[in-house]
Amino acid sequence: MNRRLGADVNGSFRSKRKLAGLVVGAILLLISMLCSVLYGLHQFSLKDLWLAYSQFNGSNEHLILTKVRVPRTLIAALVGASLAVAGAIMQVLTRNPLASPSVFGVNAGAVLFIVIGLLVFGSSLTMSGMVWLAFAGAVATSVVVYTLGLQGGGFEPVKLTLAGACMAAFASSITSGIILINKHSLESALFWMIGSVEGRNLEHLLMVLPYMAIGMTISLLLAGSLNIMAIGDDSAKSLGQRLTLVRVLSATAIVLLAGSSVAAA
Repeated sequence: MNRRLGADVNGSFRSKRKLAGLVVGAILLLISMLCSVLYGLHQFSLKDLWLAYSQFNGSNEHLILTKVRVPRTLIAALVGASLAVAGAIMQVLTRNPLASPSVFGVNAGAVLFIVIGLLVFGSSLTMSGMVWLAFAGAVATSVVVYTLGLQGGGFEPVKLTLAGACMAAFASSITSGIILINKHSLESALFWMIGSVEGRNLEHLLMVLPYMAIGMTISLLLAGSLNIMAIGDDSAKSLGQRLTLVRVLSATAIVLLAGSSVAAA
């Protein structure tokens, strides 16, 4: 009886601690976003931000806030959240606490396709085209990595991790080769390899937002199944989980989240 009571108390304490952590994290995120919007080369107040949206007059100050800083900050926050969720899913699939979308080779594949698009189409490549190229690269590398992970006796997290590392190295080497061959693409290629929200606006945000929303929705729907899978495949199967379906949907969420993040930043 005492053991059961102690377990209930410990469980309640952990739940409250997690909730407190979420609240503190949300507050810190909000503060960081406000600082990003209000501080920079030109500094603004909360009143300026309010007037920029409630009484927009086309002044430089209002344009900076509404067309540059707010969209840029929102994109940065969404990209961070998307990569965090994709990384959490990767940690469950690979059972590696250090896993990230780069383990799947998703980021490197998306960057490679964008750099190839810049090389072929140059300045005529639109934002919409970059988004689709990023998804194409993410899907291509994910399919190859997942296929390699299934070779030789079924799915194993170690094989998936090794396959992803190999694909990431391969895609990165091809990207570096393109840069060496065509130095005119160096600046654009480095921009996509390093990642940045400079020059991003509301159009870029609206372009990737639907894909991020779909990826987040899939992730939330899979949360319960992923928690069960973290215990082990045998336990998950005994509890009625369809492991192949969960892994395919998880990979889809990773591609959507990581691909849209690379395209946005």
